[in-house]
Amino acid sequence: MNIGTGNNKGITLVEVLVVASVIGILAVALGFQYYGWQAGYQIESQTKDLYTDIMNARTLAMTRSRMHYIVIYVDDTYQIFEDVNDSLTYDPADTPIAGFTTAKTSKYQLNITGSGIIGFDTKGLSDSVTATTINVVIPAPAAGFLAIEPDYDCVMVSQSRVNIGQMSGGSCVRK
Repeated sequence: MNIGTGNNKGITLVEVLVVASVIGILAVALGFQYYGWQAGYQIESQTKDLYTDIMNARTLAMTRSRMHYIVIYVDDTYQIFEDVNDSLTYDPADTPIAGFTTAKTSKYQLNITGSGIIGFDTKGLSDSVTATTINVVIPAPAAGFLAIEPDYDCVMVSQSRVNIGQMSGGSCVRK
């Protein structure tokens, strides 16, 4: 039995349309998935940057033996200050550390529970008695897109720990 003999020397227009339709459907589906992945990645990246900056303030406080403060402003920017006058409180005389002479801007809205000023002493302990949670607000997905679900979207600062996690039921769950 010889298959392929005769006048079957090409593809039909119907076959081309079927293949083009399948490729189009896959491209659209992958486009929606890519949007969700990219947005989730950006939120995770923002959260990790914030966590790194908070840990940097904590480390500087211990290595320089001086209070350091991270100040989160209402316009979703933040700065790290060194307590150069040793007042043990954040005040206008404190100077921003290198890299933070201008406030660092967050791409996404920051939601803070607790104080917008977090201080670290020379032992790396936070001056806050109650835990402060900073979460990166996840924007609503555009019409037709899936909800964005990043692995990390919050940072929780307690008196002795700084944790990164995911918001669940209104609280930051450590990961």
